[in-house]
Amino acid sequence: MADFINFFVLIIIGAFIGGITNSIAIKMLFRPYKAMYLGKFRIPFTPGVIPKRQEEIAKSLGRLVMKHLITADSIEKKLKEERFSKVIIDRVTKEAGKLFASNQTVESILDKVVDSQKLAVRLEGKTTDWLMNEAESLIETYKKQSLYDVLPEDMRRKIDGQLPAVAQILADKTVDYLESNEGRIKVKEQLDSFFEGRGMLGNMLGMFLGNQSIVDKVYPELIKFLQQPSFKQMLHKMLENEWLEVQGKSVNDIAVLLGFNEDRFYKNMSDQVRAHLPYQKLLSAPIDTLAGEWKTDFLDKTIPSLVHSGLGFAAQKANELLKSMEIEDMVTEQVKAFSVQELEQVILIISKREFKMITYLGALLGGLIGLLQGVFLLFMG
Repeated sequence: MADFINFFVLIIIGAFIGGITNSIAIKMLFRPYKAMYLGKFRIPFTPGVIPKRQEEIAKSLGRLVMKHLITADSIEKKLKEERFSKVIIDRVTKEAGKLFASNQTVESILDKVVDSQKLAVRLEGKTTDWLMNEAESLIETYKKQSLYDVLPEDMRRKIDGQLPAVAQILADKTVDYLESNEGRIKVKEQLDSFFEGRGMLGNMLGMFLGNQSIVDKVYPELIKFLQQPSFKQMLHKMLENEWLEVQGKSVNDIAVLLGFNEDRFYKNMSDQVRAHLPYQKLLSAPIDTLAGEWKTDFLDKTIPSLVHSGLGFAAQKANELLKSMEIEDMVTEQVKAFSVQELEQVILIISKREFKMITYLGALLGGLIGLLQGVFLLFMG
């Protein structure tokens, strides 16, 4: 009976020592958190393995994550998965639908991320500057060219074709004016002025002939002359010659002749552009009203197309994306920033069950060693 008790005690002691030894070894992975000293002598195995090697662990975890967990291939594969793209499309469509149903204005939506008024002012400025630069560049290009080169051929032909009609209108308007009371009075005034400018001779001639008789005699012949086809042809020829001469001039020369003020033109143009830009109206419009008829197409077609395009582009740039994100450095710095207690908790959460099994294994091995010792002592008798 005493031998059996001794045998059993050896097993218990062996199991206890094995379990305690492994438990202490596991604790020594983390503790003590800091180095301990006796005077100037540092006690061995302090601090624990994990606190002592935290920086190396951080670097190793960073390399491990980049090399084996988050790789360009794995990211690309995930982005190309149909199930993943469907999840993204469903979420985006759902959020867009909520947005349309909220009846919010564009301004209220933008104000969540930016100052919408400042954005509108900036867009107006940028758009106006761009349009004005394009207009100035275009004008600078054309002002050096002749009007003939600037005008399209169709327009030149139309103007050429309208010259006879213009000559006809000028002739008719001239006759109408001269036949009116105002025209007759104006002609008489000019005759009076003519005779007055001739001094005594003019007065004598006027008294001899009489102004009224001259007007009465000249007027019918003048009207008849203006109504002749030859006069209209003469006008047409004059217009044609003037038009050819104008076409030969540069646009800049014509602008100078017309008294064109370039600075005032650009200022007016800039003001008109700003006044007609729709950004302020867009800000005050409800998003649902703004979407209008294309809302359904946007939800059903545009969003899936944009998501597929975006995911495809991201998949192509997965390697560059990972490099730019510097995930290895990010993981390393994050682990370095952990306190030893936090790092201990992380490792225990992951490996708590395994650590328990190691403790149990130590107790089992200790018990087996005690069993072998007991058997050995029995044989030694």
